[in-house]
Amino acid sequence: MDKTKQRALKIATFIMQYPLLMDISGKMARKLVPLMPRWIVYSKFNVWGKNRELPKFPKNSFKELYKARKK
Repeated sequence: MDKTKQRALKIATFIMQYPLLMDISGKMARKLVPLMPRWIVYSKFNVWGKNRELPKFPKNSFKELYKARKK
């Protein structure tokens, strides 16, 4: 596995260990990524997006939808 992918997985592992950090990261991604220019989103740092398009981001996270329906 190349170094960029290893770093990305380590960062993802760290973020997923903390639910609050995961929630904040998700909210930021849903707001910022759609506004970013294509050349930034598909740079060498987006190893996953190298050969594929990112899906459209949902308006709310699953957790937010679950809480809203639970009420």
